[in-house]
Amino acid sequence: MELQIKRENTVIATIKVDETTMRPWKLMGEKEIPISCTSTSILPLQIGDYITVKGEKFTINTIPNYRKVSNYEHVYGMVFESDLYRLYDKKFKDEGKGDFPYFGTPQDFLNLLVTNINEIDQGWAVGNVDDVEGKTLTFESISCREALNKIAEAFQLEWELRGK
Repeated sequence: MELQIKRENTVIATIKVDETTMRPWKLMGEKEIPISCTSTSILPLQIGDYITVKGEKFTINTIPNYRKVSNYEHVYGMVFESDLYRLYDKKFKDEGKGDFPYFGTPQDFLNLLVTNINEIDQGWAVGNVDDVEGKTLTFESISCREALNKIAEAFQLEWELRGK
């Protein structure tokens, strides 16, 4: 199987991977694709390069490992992460405060979360949410990703990310 690594919609490299590279993801868990490959030339990889798998974008967010074996053999180890990891990049806030109590339904909490993440990464939206009675939760300087887990746990619900 071949994967095209892109930068700004331009293919910068094509790599071969086997079927074990694509593994199922856990509900409410990690969503990443670790890849090890060998190339006959140096790959021009950068943070921000991405692949698309089943219509979903996975991005390099950390510098890939590189080892030169010879002039014609270059070994790479890289991890492509889903948009889920962007949720770690934004603090969960209400009215500018990172420490706050908030009353709402799961829909209300997710609307606030999406408002937060859209401040740094446009295009996020809330999908289907179970209708559950509201409650008050207190947040203390956590990321949107941590808030997502806290909300799910408090309401005894599960979440699934599909794109953004």
